[in-house]
Amino acid sequence: MFNVFWNEMQKEWLKVETLQDYSGEEEFPSLQVWLSGDKGRALALMEGESSESEWGRMLKSKNVTKTRIHIVQKPYSPYLEWELEAYRRTNIPAGEKIYIVNSESVVPLQIPDFFIFDNERAIESKYDSSGRVESMNIYDRGENIEKFLNYKKELLKVAEPFR
Repeated sequence: MFNVFWNEMQKEWLKVETLQDYSGEEEFPSLQVWLSGDKGRALALMEGESSESEWGRMLKSKNVTKTRIHIVQKPYSPYLEWELEAYRRTNIPAGEKIYIVNSESVVPLQIPDFFIFDNERAIESKYDSSGRVESMNIYDRGENIEKFLNYKKELLKVAEPFR
């Protein structure tokens, strides 16, 4: 359904990430090299990955407002350090606005990972302990996505632009 929602959206896309490690989902060689400690080589690998990645192409193909909010904890996990570099090399050049939210700012909200498409549709993702998607709840047009719109509003109040 993600691809259907992505292809049909006209105005705006939002993604909220809450985990500090999604390495179970990622298969980029640069991540493995980064996690082994060779950050210089990982950055070099990342340059080639970013221009060739399916996600980079998808981002560039859609002329809508694209926003990502990542709720983070300090100190950053090694995965998160890598992902922040990927944002700089892939997401931001492809037009995505990235925001960081300190987890202490939203502790009582119990925010899940989710996507919102045109403020009409949403997908909530649930992950296993390795950071792999375990299940998704799909909310199509006409279904109640008010909780996600409220999370978006609250997060944007405390979000800091990432550059």
